[in-house]
Amino acid sequence: MIDIFFVRHAKASAKTAGEEDFSRPLSKRGRNDSRLIGQELLRVHGRETSQVLCSSSKRTLQTAEMLTSIGLIKSSEIVSHDQLYLADPHDITKVIEKHFPFSTKRVFLIGHNPGMTVLADLIPNIKLDHLPTGGVIHIQYPKDSKSWNWSHSKIQSVIYPKLLKS
Repeated sequence: MIDIFFVRHAKASAKTAGEEDFSRPLSKRGRNDSRLIGQELLRVHGRETSQVLCSSSKRTLQTAEMLTSIGLIKSSEIVSHDQLYLADPHDITKVIEKHFPFSTKRVFLIGHNPGMTVLADLIPNIKLDHLPTGGVIHIQYPKDSKSWNWSHSKIQSVIYPKLLKS
């Protein structure tokens, strides 16, 4: 099985006058939440070679950098994709299919809402109203599949910063 982690970027700073949405950085809370989520993933799953497919926006790349800073992933594993910026589930699936079959046993996909939440509805046995910022959906997918099909995925867990703080 392949472990796939769908990561919604952490909390971004409020948009300032003249600033493009694409360029919004993480807020202080976002940096802290990314670190918290990364530490939990590292504690539960350990460090393993991964493929990281990341939106090319500033806040998603900074989320990936925070996961790198705690040792969950390596910067050399990150591949940014313009197609993942505010992508809908169809576009997210196209990026996944482009890289499938995966060359590692662990994949991170770092993106945005609403696409990440709507994507969750394609995964059997999960209904999610809203994936909070910094939230992670962990699924497993058969490594021997010949093509990508959401019905083959199995939900393992959903975590988000507020769960870890309570």
